[in-house]
Amino acid sequence: MPSTKSIEIFKWTETLSVSEYVSGLGGIAPRMNDIQRRVLVAQYNAPHRGVTSPQLAELANVDGGYPIVNAQYGRLGRMFLEQTGNQPDIRDDGYDRLWATWSIGYKLPDGWVWEMLPAVAEALEFLG
Repeated sequence: MPSTKSIEIFKWTETLSVSEYVSGLGGIAPRMNDIQRRVLVAQYNAPHRGVTSPQLAELANVDGGYPIVNAQYGRLGRMFLEQTGNQPDIRDDGYDRLWATWSIGYKLPDGWVWEMLPAVAEALEFLG
């Protein structure tokens, strides 16, 4: 990751275990769509599991690009939170920070990088 002097770092206030991610992902797996699966796998396979939304759209071969990735990543976060009974972080403007379910966010001067949480990566490995 770049120097922290030039970025803001956002991380979910909850810290879930690998087993909690395994349970939650297992519970939502039947409702996940193909794009949501491809996005998680593509991020998992990215170097350092860190990507921008446009990079993730390209890696996951998502028609419609990053707006579709953003929407699906957020919907997937919402499904997971509802399944597990956890609450999302809320931004200062009142919107949910649903992507933080899966990643640490690095706000750079020219955009965002999402770095997959280690517990999410381990859960994906466990679930295959």
